[in-house]
Amino acid sequence: MQEPQSIELEICVAARELWLRGLIAGCDGLISVEHHRRRYVATPPARRLSSLEPTELLTVDVGGLSVESNVGIDQADWLPHRLAYQKRVDNGADAVRSTVMACPPMTLALIRKRGRGQPLSLPHQPDVAMAEGDEASIRQAIADHRVTVVADRGVLVTGRDLAEALNTLEQIEHAATVELACL
Repeated sequence: MQEPQSIELEICVAARELWLRGLIAGCDGLISVEHHRRRYVATPPARRLSSLEPTELLTVDVGGLSVESNVGIDQADWLPHRLAYQKRVDNGADAVRSTVMACPPMTLALIRKRGRGQPLSLPHQPDVAMAEGDEASIRQAIADHRVTVVADRGVLVTGRDLAEALNTLEQIEHAATVELACL
């Protein structure tokens, strides 16, 4: 596992890149990386991710509660992340060590145009699962998918590390942009 300080810097850089690319806006989005078994460094609630400093990040337990202060992450916001870590924690090479919730506009536009009922398939990309906001729906969607649209939340991407999660998110958004241009 990485040291918390390097994870914190990596998250801040990633948050700024997501904002610069238009994949998050304002206080939207949540990035987390596991730094020790069942301990996660995560972006704080109600903060603009574009200008985060490493000292503003939270270390939370699997329930989204800060291990250092009384501040935690809203349970509804943390739920998809918690389920991803719990469901896929011991899957060996496919284990989840990082999660990113973002609002990639072209991906969300394509889903809206096609309807939310079916998984979104894009050329050369992992299928994008659809989930309502309830725990059972999210749990089912993330069971076999690295990318899940969570209704009224955004797009959850998981990875073995933050770089993999970000790469997947960028590739999905690029493929959705191309797909929309062809419609």
